[in-house]
Amino acid sequence: MFLNPTVAKTIVYENEGKPGLLTLLKGDDNKEFIALIIDKRFAFGYISTSEDNSIFEDLRSRFDNI
Repeated sequence: MFLNPTVAKTIVYENEGKPGLLTLLKGDDNKEFIALIIDKRFAFGYISTSEDNSIFEDLRSRFDNI
């Protein structure tokens, strides 16, 4: 469960030629979630606790010093 999420940072991101926003959320127990918003719609999300978190780690590296 992802409890007490807060927005840590939002950055501009482009996916397949479409501009969007990546938002890093932090929750309890050092859990993190990254959401991609395109055209004011939720496109996808990744959580730090997934079994294969290689995509999460790639996206996470785009957030400087957070």
